[in-house]
Amino acid sequence: MHIPENARNSQKLPSVILCHGFSGDKTGKYRLRVRIARELCKNGFAVLRFDFSGHGDSEGEMEDVSINRELDDLECAINFLKKQPEINRERIGIVGHSFGGEIVILETAKNKELKAVVLLAPVVDPKLNKLMDGRFEENLALAEKQGFSERASHKIKKQYYMDVQKFKPLIEVKKINAPLLVLHGTADDKVDIPGSAELIKNANEPKKLVIIDTADHDFVGYDNTMRVIKETAEWFNRWLK
Repeated sequence: MHIPENARNSQKLPSVILCHGFSGDKTGKYRLRVRIARELCKNGFAVLRFDFSGHGDSEGEMEDVSINRELDDLECAINFLKKQPEINRERIGIVGHSFGGEIVILETAKNKELKAVVLLAPVVDPKLNKLMDGRFEENLALAEKQGFSERASHKIKKQYYMDVQKFKPLIEVKKINAPLLVLHGTADDKVDIPGSAELIKNANEPKKLVIIDTADHDFVGYDNTMRVIKETAEWFNRWLK
């Protein structure tokens, strides 16, 4: 948890939850999520960073990753945040990166307590992302045959692939009424920009798509990182306070 230093004891704070992606963690590459959290904190927001099950410091195994499990994890994180005495339960925002972006879309579509959303290179369709080495159908067939496939030194069980086929972020986004900002880089070699463009096309107003020239999937590079931080802070300052 990040709490603004100048927060008064009686003050109820707007807050933001940060959700990492597949095989990521609450810190982020080059501390991206820490840097976002600190900037939001300077702007008067409390921020919760957490690791999904099987990631970072959390319990569980990576091989058990599934959309349903991460939705359960996120709901636990939301409930934890709401119990904190300094939190304004009516002013909760959320950020999702990559696979975490898909989880955020699905959760926000059904959870109207989330009042503003920022997505960083969100996964919206297995055919439009290369996170599974660009071989989703091949990995799916392998998982169906032997119960798992392999990625980044981890076994990924069949349930992950079943969930990916079941859930439809491009349809679910139509149920979101919270202001939606999507950021994507032109040099992203993991998740293709057309997915974000289609997502924004389907989304309700207010919405905004920001394409960052030269940014990769993790928005590496000082200017790229600072652009993400700036756009994120401005969005929440506009829609969450």
